[in-house]
Amino acid sequence: MASLNLLSPKAREIIVSYIRRTYPQGTRIEAIRLNSIKAPPNGTQGTVIKVTDNGKMLVKWDNGIRYGIVLGEDTYKKVDAEKEMKQAIKRIAWHFKRQYRKGTRVMLIEMHDTDAPPKGTLGTVTGVDDNATIMVDWDNGVSKGLVFGMSECRIIGDKKDDK
Repeated sequence: MASLNLLSPKAREIIVSYIRRTYPQGTRIEAIRLNSIKAPPNGTQGTVIKVTDNGKMLVKWDNGIRYGIVLGEDTYKKVDAEKEMKQAIKRIAWHFKRQYRKGTRVMLIEMHDTDAPPKGTLGTVTGVDDNATIMVDWDNGVSKGLVFGMSECRIIGDKKDDK
């Protein structure tokens, strides 16, 4: 499909409407093969900004460039949002496992849990799971995890001082 401009106005309206429903603003896509030397590399992911009246999908690519793609000329696919979220959590867990090593001392800032220790309670990290939950043995005797996105703590040292 070289150009939607070659179609009747009604046919063009139907196709543009389809593209807008299928790829609304915020949809994540991945470039498979884009037909321009200015296009981002194959495999680059991006976010749809909008679909123009002529059916061109304007995309902000993760490598920082903005580049439009056209149905029928370029090859691309939607990114599975659930799969992308799982990959993001996996990356966050990877970073947390390095930042919150076993034995790291933390202070509780916030925890949305009815059985949470009081704010300011100190504790020792026992590990981080694959869902980015920081497991802590709190000094008040409670063992409770800090759930990513629901809890907050501050690192206060490496190991508990046994003085």
